[in-house]
Amino acid sequence: MRKRAFSLLEILLACTLLMVGLWASFQLVEWGIRAFLLVHFRSGLQAEARRVAASVGPDLRRSDIHLSEVEDSPARRVFSTKEGEYGERHGLSFANLSRWDDSSLIDPVECVPRWNRFTVLYATTEDLGRLVKQHYTPPGSPYLSPLSLAGLMADHPAANPGGSIPLILSASVLDFRVSKDEHSAQIRLSLTLAGSAGIKSGRRKMRERCQTSFTWRLENSGAF
Repeated sequence: MRKRAFSLLEILLACTLLMVGLWASFQLVEWGIRAFLLVHFRSGLQAEARRVAASVGPDLRRSDIHLSEVEDSPARRVFSTKEGEYGERHGLSFANLSRWDDSSLIDPVECVPRWNRFTVLYATTEDLGRLVKQHYTPPGSPYLSPLSLAGLMADHPAANPGGSIPLILSASVLDFRVSKDEHSAQIRLSLTLAGSAGIKSGRRKMRERCQTSFTWRLENSGAF
């Protein structure tokens, strides 16, 4: 009897140790999967931020600060239920050229661009907004005054009158702010991207952020 009882205790102890080992193994696997998905998701947000810089920077850097306009009214402040906080959804318009290699678009006397196109960049007011880029070519080029953003920042970009096919640079915008310094001819874009990695820790979804900013001097703004 004693030998049999001792054997049962050994079996119970072995089973307990096995269960603890399996539980620890599952926890390690879950942690590894979670870490991998978070890194992958974070990399995706960072790639979106780099795409914004690559898409906007070249034309904006060659623009004129006097032909730019910023829309940052209080109406562009949005509460995100997914993130539980407010975010700004500013807009920017600036002049550029449809083709920088077209010599007919350069004034041969003044050696300045004959601006024939505007670019509009703005974040929609959805819970997590989309960062939209569109081009406009209103009558009257070469342009000598900035393009007003009134009526050109719809949550459905295709409805913006006169705009080109919209290019969506990101669909994860929590906060997009534009500031303009006419004295230094600089424009600063501050961008916060956010979203869920699609996995849960306890009862809450794990969320990730990517915050970045870009500052460009608009090189065709004249002497300062």
